[in-house]
Amino acid sequence: MNSDESNAPEGRDQASVASKRWLSDAAGSLAYFPRGQAWGGYIVPDREREQAIRDADRRYAERSSVLIPFVSLLALPVVYGFYYVFGRYPILALALIPMAIVVIAIVDWQLRRPALAPLLKGLTRVPAADVATQRAFYRIGCSLFALIGITSLVAYLYEQRVAAIAVDSGTIEFYRTISKNLVLASFFGALLAGSIVGWSRLSSRLSPNKAMLGIFLFGTLTAILVGQAVSNFHDPQPAVILSRDTLYCQWRAGWTEIAHISQRSGRRGEEYVQVEFVNGQPAASCEIDGLNSDYAQVYDVIYSRWQAAKSKTALPGSAMMDRLRAELDQIPIGSSREKATAVLGPPDISGDRDTMFYVYPRAGTADPSSRRVVGLYLDEYRRVSRLAVYGLRDSNVIDDLSHEILNIGANDYPLLRFVLLDPKR
Repeated sequence: MNSDESNAPEGRDQASVASKRWLSDAAGSLAYFPRGQAWGGYIVPDREREQAIRDADRRYAERSSVLIPFVSLLALPVVYGFYYVFGRYPILALALIPMAIVVIAIVDWQLRRPALAPLLKGLTRVPAADVATQRAFYRIGCSLFALIGITSLVAYLYEQRVAAIAVDSGTIEFYRTISKNLVLASFFGALLAGSIVGWSRLSSRLSPNKAMLGIFLFGTLTAILVGQAVSNFHDPQPAVILSRDTLYCQWRAGWTEIAHISQRSGRRGEEYVQVEFVNGQPAASCEIDGLNSDYAQVYDVIYSRWQAAKSKTALPGSAMMDRLRAELDQIPIGSSREKATAVLGPPDISGDRDTMFYVYPRAGTADPSSRRVVGLYLDEYRRVSRLAVYGLRDSNVIDDLSHEILNIGANDYPLLRFVLLDPKR
């Protein structure tokens, strides 16, 4: 042991850690506790075995000190990964903390075991020497698991409450979860309880004023987070609302005002819906993280509602257009030419081998404003790559699905304008 303590400060630190694994009882017997005195140990009967165990611990400590700089490189990705999980699944992140501690302890023992196991074989086992610390570990573990269970239960009850509200609503609504508030409140509440229980030790290491300031901050943060969770639980307010005509997300926009919807990620991993408008006003963002549904599902619902609203506003509400809408629903992007013709029949007009046009209504005459030309565009494999429903509005040829005005220089423009204007086609 003297050889350990004669090294640099690093060697003294290693010796200090190693010394906590050794204990002599009143009878003079020397016990070794591989995982610390809060856990079981072994009686070491002779000096030769004692020295061999100390040498094994020292070699492991020396190897560990060499690897520490490399292991520290993993800190950044680990912290980022935890932040990512916490942002999306707060309760899972809380559960990962005790799991990570257990895994680290198991890995540490498995790395030490090959050298120590032969030296400990056949030695008499003894119970833990530091029973108070062992009980403290058990209490902390049980409290942490109870906290995870209670937090999960409250979050589940909140989800059920939100689901019951959504059933009575005529809109599609997404609510902020309270899981993150609950987890943060649990964290700061644990720090508050620990500071109060360990007041004497904390005030001795810090000044009483600093210790009191810490307790005040922990208490304030806990109260704020609990208050927010209770308020949201008592009166849930939707963060995103999808009605038949509008999208609400701290701002309001009609579906017909939206030109394009896409998904983007923020700098810290947040997920947003990016909304671009027909009238050219600045794009708006709607955060879809931290809601009672996964962000991918929220995006899909918003996009689908926008597409559905576009198709409904694009086509007149006549029986003929209802049938057209039902027919187009049977021709998703990627459908073969054969499937398209099976649904719609032979094209009324063929532009080239890659385009087919269908004129509605197909019989009689109609006012140009109510006439439509359905365009099917095929790719090189003769599969549908794009659908368009052209109409005439303010003397412009407009695709009612994309809300885009067809350029005068487009190849199909003369044909489409002629068909839309000519009553007899």
